Amino acid sequence: MKNSFLLSVFAFFISVSLPGQNPEVEKLKSELNDFSLELKSIEQSIEKYSDSKDSLDIYSERLLQLENAINEKLDFIKDLETEPAARLEELGPEPKENDPPETELVSGLRKQLNTELATIEELRQSANLIDIRSNELLTDITKLKRDLFFEGLGNRQFSILSPTLWEAAKQEAPLAYDEIKSFFDNWQKNQESKGTYRFTMLIVWVVFIALLVIFYLISKNSFWKHIDEYFYKDGELNYIDKRRRAATKSFSDVLLLFLAFLIVYWVFKSFDIVTDYNKEFYKRVFFGIILTVFFVKYMRSAISPKSGKWRLINCNGKLAWQIVFLITSIFILFIIDRVTTAGILLIYEPGKSLVLAISGIAVILKLFCIILLTRKKLWIPEFNLEGDGVQKPKLRFEFLRRGVRLAAILLLLLLIVGFIKLSSFIVYRFVLISFFIAFAIAVRDLLVWGITSIQNFTDGSKELADADAEEEEESTINFWTRVIVDIALPFLLFPLFLVTLGLDKLNIQRVYSFFESDIEIGAVSFSITNLLYGFLVFIAVIAITKWVSGMFEKKVLNQSHFDPGLRNSMKTLTSYFGMLIAILLAMATVGIDFSKIALIAGALSVGIGFGLQSIVSNFVSGLILLFERPIKIGDWIIVNSGEGHVKHIGARATQIQTFDQSTIIIPNSELVSSSLTNWFHTNRRGRIVIPVGVSYDSDPEKVREVLKEAVSSHPSIMKLPPVSIYWSDFADSSLNFEVRAFIRNYDEVITVKTDLRFAIFKGLKQAGITIPFPQRDVHFYPQQSVPDNGKNNSGTKPGDDSDEKPKSPKKSKE
Repeated sequence: MKNSFLLSVFAFFISVSLPGQNPEVEKLKSELNDFSLELKSIEQSIEKYSDSKDSLDIYSERLLQLENAINEKLDFIKDLETEPAARLEELGPEPKENDPPETELVSGLRKQLNTELATIEELRQSANLIDIRSNELLTDITKLKRDLFFEGLGNRQFSILSPTLWEAAKQEAPLAYDEIKSFFDNWQKNQESKGTYRFTMLIVWVVFIALLVIFYLISKNSFWKHIDEYFYKDGELNYIDKRRRAATKSFSDVLLLFLAFLIVYWVFKSFDIVTDYNKEFYKRVFFGIILTVFFVKYMRSAISPKSGKWRLINCNGKLAWQIVFLITSIFILFIIDRVTTAGILLIYEPGKSLVLAISGIAVILKLFCIILLTRKKLWIPEFNLEGDGVQKPKLRFEFLRRGVRLAAILLLLLLIVGFIKLSSFIVYRFVLISFFIAFAIAVRDLLVWGITSIQNFTDGSKELADADAEEEEESTINFWTRVIVDIALPFLLFPLFLVTLGLDKLNIQRVYSFFESDIEIGAVSFSITNLLYGFLVFIAVIAITKWVSGMFEKKVLNQSHFDPGLRNSMKTLTSYFGMLIAILLAMATVGIDFSKIALIAGALSVGIGFGLQSIVSNFVSGLILLFERPIKIGDWIIVNSGEGHVKHIGARATQIQTFDQSTIIIPNSELVSSSLTNWFHTNRRGRIVIPVGVSYDSDPEKVREVLKEAVSSHPSIMKLPPVSIYWSDFADSSLNFEVRAFIRNYDEVITVKTDLRFAIFKGLKQAGITIPFPQRDVHFYPQQSVPDNGKNNSGTKPGDDSDEKPKSPKKSKE
């Protein structure tokens, strides 16, 4: 009875909190109904305007937005289902036949929850049906656009010389003008009805004048004139600096222009000049201008018509301005062609003959500019030296120049025979691909430069042994930076490359859906996109860690009173921590389940027991060296393999640089388990001992004073403990003394000993104290006569009349 009462109370509170009609469900019903109506409207519009690519692009964009909205609603439905499902689970299962029946309150509540779940399920099915139909329409649009594309390129239109084409264009031109005039008249009437026409026109003129000022600043490069001064250091220029200058100047101008266009777009949209109907047209205009400014600026910096010192491309300096003019003309014609044709088709869609005529003229002018650009006298090719000593241009240069010229001539022939759209498409893609190549090169140069600059900035406090070591390390950093950028950059620019080839947003999403599809290996699943993102996250975290570690070392550690070994330990531990964070974030980005790491750790433990024991032992020993610090960077240590300074403590081994500039690599476990001598363990102080011998005629007291004065005056000798002079021995030819003193830095022991020996020698000489050297007496005795050899007792042969007597013994000194 008590349990039944508690259940009734529980059911009462649930029924109070759960109204009969959920407002969120009702709102969702209304939104799905609106989506269904919009989908039906799009379907009817696709059937009506199936021959217009621009209209199909608009409907494709609307369907993609509708798909995103449907996906959000599906997620919302999943969340909406959670609460009633949890409440139904709290009520427990329905009573069986033999169980006591539920109360009416609980039974009604269960029925109400089941009804709400059924309603939510119906909404999910409705959303899924809308999503499926949206995908079907997107597929239909893709097919229609593909058919229109191949039909437009493959079908023969009017020849550019056909009078029929020009007659039709002549008839459509006034009609297109009337439509454009009518469009602006309607816009003016709309603004006048709102009372904002004059203010809007004032804003338009202000924006127009601001754009003219910005273009003037870009042409004069007023904001960025110091770029040349930055790269032109001490009159020395290299090829890399020239490329970086070209990229910097191009992006600086584009950045200024892009910010200006953002402001213009926002202002125009606020005053209804830019609407959903024509926003794609304005985007084409803005991005066409930005594209043109970037490429022309980059090529102008690469060709450098004013000064040959900045020139990247081998061209005739006298004709460099012609090259810049022709390239600028091509891109200006590109903008005029795209803007004019897009504007006419937007306002007056029947004007296809007029569009063909304008496109044909623009393509002819662009092709003539390309042909003029391929003249041999404009370029200075690289040469190969033949066997007979004659220089001939390299094959790749001639192949490129002649190939481009031949392609331009063939496209002119296509225009004449009636394939205007095909010629226009090829020239259009050629211009975009040229921009993409220049853009990719500039981005790569700036990325490599930026990353290496950050690396050099963070390593600014590092002291290298010599200039060769510094150059070698900088070369290594540049190499690995280029490798990382060359791997990551193609993936980052891949969407832009697809746009350059002509793929729309829908096709790009489908291409990326392939890379985002899961690849399953056992219980682990990942995608190519996630692998790339994981790699980029790993590189980004490592770069941030190195930057933070470098700044911490430069701003904090170098200004602290910590010894170099402690600073290195803190920096190394920071790097290890950053490496761990980078690995964990990269694994999370790839999608690896951390619950499975335990299995991996178990497998690794077996490997450690068999083959990785020494590696793990060295790694743990490296951590012990960093924490306990028995040795530090810069310490002078003596081990069984030799002696020298500790240069690097790594994860596996420690490097010791000997005094002969060779390197000893010792496993960390050996340094932990074996004994070693560390001269700098607690401090860098050390004792030196210099033996000195003087003659027996010297006054020992005076000798002690001279020695003490000569040693104490040296700046590296410590005052405490004081200098000690010991009379060590009476030697065979000298009185032996020992000078014992402590120096502040034992690294200078050889230099200090040399200085002290000079000072001692000078002091003893000035005091008249002799430094003896070993002497030896050599005695020569006359030889005894040997009768058996026919000699007399005097040591002379018989019959020898010489009166010379034997010489007396001599003394010789060594």
